[in-house]
Amino acid sequence: MTIEINEVALEQEEKEELALESLPSHYYFYLLSFVGSLALILLQPSQAKEVGNAHGWYSQPYVAPLLGLGIIALFSGIYLFVNTVKYSHCLRNINPIELSFNAISKYRTAVIISGFFFLYIFSLSIIGFALSSFILVLTMLWISNLFTRFWVITAFISIAIIVLVFRVFIALWLPDVWLFAFLPNEMADFANMYL
Repeated sequence: MTIEINEVALEQEEKEELALESLPSHYYFYLLSFVGSLALILLQPSQAKEVGNAHGWYSQPYVAPLLGLGIIALFSGIYLFVNTVKYSHCLRNINPIELSFNAISKYRTAVIISGFFFLYIFSLSIIGFALSSFILVLTMLWISNLFTRFWVITAFISIAIIVLVFRVFIALWLPDVWLFAFLPNEMADFANMYL
């Protein structure tokens, strides 16, 4: 009985492996492109408002992104339709949950760095541009096993240059930082302006 169960399990695993091998390697890229572009098109009305101007509809801030996302959705949708019909026999044998875990384990470094990047974006309004950027670069150095004195000093110099370019020369605006509210007024204004 257990031999039959093991044989059935092995046959099912072999079918899944054959199904994955016979699908085009970039099928899932087009699937994610199609789903992502459709989601962004549906979210567009809440993200880009109409601007009152006399230049016409083509100068509205939502036209170019909708055009680009529409092109991505159209061509990735066509690709998915053609290859889904062509490889429908392979898609029946795929377990989507197991496939998701395999993809996450294969790209775990990219997933971890993406998580750190989201933390970086959310920490900008809490601890500031300079400190958030420095912590992000240090975590990326740590993940890539380059956390040595040389690379930490290089990261510090790079962040100082980035702060000079974006905060001083370009004057990139960011909202006031929560952490700087605890400083005296003059220091808080300086830190909010340059850090």
